[in-house]
Amino acid sequence: MKKSLIIIVLHLLVNIAYAQVTNTGTTISVEKQGLFYVNESYTHNSGTLMNNGEIVVENRWVNNTGSKLMDNGSVGLVKFIGGKGTLEGQKATFFPKLSFIGDGIFYLKNHIEIGDNINIGDAEIKTDGYSLSIFNPDVQALLYNKGFFYTQKESFLFRKTGQIGTYIFPFGSDKLNLKRPVAITPKDAGVNTYGAAFIDRDPSDDGYSRAVKKSGIGNINDNFYHRIIQTEGKSDADLLLYAGTEADQFNNLVNWATQNIWDIAPAAFRKDVPTLLPQLNAAAVYKLTATSNKEMPFAFSATLNTIELYNAFSPDGDGVNERWEIKNIDLYPDNDLKIFDRSGNLVYKKANYQNASAWDASNVAAGTYIYILRANVSGENKVYKGTVTVVKK
Repeated sequence: MKKSLIIIVLHLLVNIAYAQVTNTGTTISVEKQGLFYVNESYTHNSGTLMNNGEIVVENRWVNNTGSKLMDNGSVGLVKFIGGKGTLEGQKATFFPKLSFIGDGIFYLKNHIEIGDNINIGDAEIKTDGYSLSIFNPDVQALLYNKGFFYTQKESFLFRKTGQIGTYIFPFGSDKLNLKRPVAITPKDAGVNTYGAAFIDRDPSDDGYSRAVKKSGIGNINDNFYHRIIQTEGKSDADLLLYAGTEADQFNNLVNWATQNIWDIAPAAFRKDVPTLLPQLNAAAVYKLTATSNKEMPFAFSATLNTIELYNAFSPDGDGVNERWEIKNIDLYPDNDLKIFDRSGNLVYKKANYQNASAWDASNVAAGTYIYILRANVSGENKVYKGTVTVVKK
């Protein structure tokens, strides 16, 4: 039965339970060690809710007024039980502390803000187009056991950082029956806010066509991709994207570059990362540089085409083979090239060698030269040595 409330003050050790509660303008105050139990749903249309004890809700939470509901000095816990439920309404809800009990599905139908901590336990949190933001920079502000966030549409899980440590974003998918957490480790204790999402569908369906990619990139995974964004701060970080059995085929990382094309994301693809779940046997580690609120989609791709070095070119003015282009070198920007003459004199040196500005040998005579190329290929430094002949008329 719905109740119109005048004033409810739950004092120390005083407990009270209701089936359905609709607040239409009164003050509800749950004091320290007080318990306010709602068997079905709590709807907040107006009034004040102060919680320094514990509020337990079995089914629905509806907030129709004020995104800062409970941001009034409240430090208490709101606990969802019963194995299922929804958090909805016309406005976002601020929870000092929030927890979910059971291994069922809880739906976010509006934005949620967490001031202190959240514990999702074994629950699945399905974010149907809405985001959840954690403002506490403590690494342990998000706790989980087997639970995960199932991010859909434009949803993000946002975490504020401010400690040296690794911030976990536990993600999973009902459709694919898998879990793929993300880990972000800032390089310092600066204040930052990172958003992450795991999308269990073909990136082409969201405007990131897998067919639009730079030459040499292999097939891009069509089952899922990630979205990462940094909305606050200037710290660099290590971004770790976990992979499971798909790593046997898709063992490289690509991102949707500013040119609206999939490009190589220079990452170390490793199998010696800290294991969060037994089935996660690999991860791509990417150096995330500070951005200005720019969203970055990431996906796994198949083995990239290898670097090929030609042993001759002819910068003779006929318009053919005028520069020493290295096949697929543009896919591996972390590289440096040195070229020596037969006497061991350095005649050319270049970091981040690219075919668009390849060596034209204008500073040397015709002849054979020795090259040493170092390139970071899938996280491994590879060195290529050989000779190249410059042919001139």
